[in-house]
Amino acid sequence: MMKLLISVGILIFSIYPAMAKIQLFDSSLVKPDSPDVLKNIQTPPSKLKKLLDDGQSEEFFKEAAMELERIRELAAENEFPSEETRNNTPWIFYFIANTPLVAIDSAEQARCAINNCDADLYLKEEALEMLAISTYRDLFPNGKASRELMASYGAAIMRGFLNGTKSKSYSDKPVFVSDEEAKAMLKRNSEIMENAFSEIAQIQKKGTGLETDKKINDVSEDMNKRIHDNGQQFQDHTVVVNTQTSRNLLLKNIIERSEKNFMILLTDLFPEKKSEMRKYIKMAGYSDQEIRKFIDRALEKD
Repeated sequence: MMKLLISVGILIFSIYPAMAKIQLFDSSLVKPDSPDVLKNIQTPPSKLKKLLDDGQSEEFFKEAAMELERIRELAAENEFPSEETRNNTPWIFYFIANTPLVAIDSAEQARCAINNCDADLYLKEEALEMLAISTYRDLFPNGKASRELMASYGAAIMRGFLNGTKSKSYSDKPVFVSDEEAKAMLKRNSEIMENAFSEIAQIQKKGTGLETDKKINDVSEDMNKRIHDNGQQFQDHTVVVNTQTSRNLLLKNIIERSEKNFMILLTDLFPEKKSEMRKYIKMAGYSDQEIRKFIDRALEKD
């Protein structure tokens, strides 16, 4: 029994290796001016940081979404925010803005993304939308420093979205598994079967008996395994392609909406200060040549 438990333990560890700390998206992103918040392990920002340190991205997105909901509730109460709230809120947005998007380059990651309904994309979109609404900005400390923090967090969220469009898996048009790929998979199955049947025929020519039956059985099992693995590989490829396409189309729509919210945020934070606005638009990843087009798109009425 003990040997069995040890074997099972080794198997589980091989399937679920130790989770690595999640590297923040932008190490240069300015942190809020309230570092003591992270010293108390009970504060919301500390809990979010621990999830990132433990590599629990799925739990991080869930917890961060609940924190945004709590911020909505606080803003709806129309009461003057406490000092604790004003210290916690910037950190919550800092971690959301500074957490990288999930990369979909394996079937495991694709299935995880499906199960979590693109939580990372929606979370960042909601955070930027909330920054664009003055009610939620009231939960930040007053002053020029907070305006710069909010603008930089908005820029970091936009930059994360734009970086997503530069990945190898991104396309602004739907990408599907081709008929040629499906036919290639079936052709491979046929080749596996033909080779196996040929091998079995050669074995049968050499005689009969228990040893012959065992050899034939081994070839049959190997054939079935190869066909299964070939089908699984095609299925994994299909789920990755489909998930990437779904996320790419969602990302494209989110960027369109988020550009408008980012522009609202900047115009509210820096009225009549075009140089400040341009600074943060560039920080978001737009080149000098793209800034005018960005502004035109963001100000375009629906």
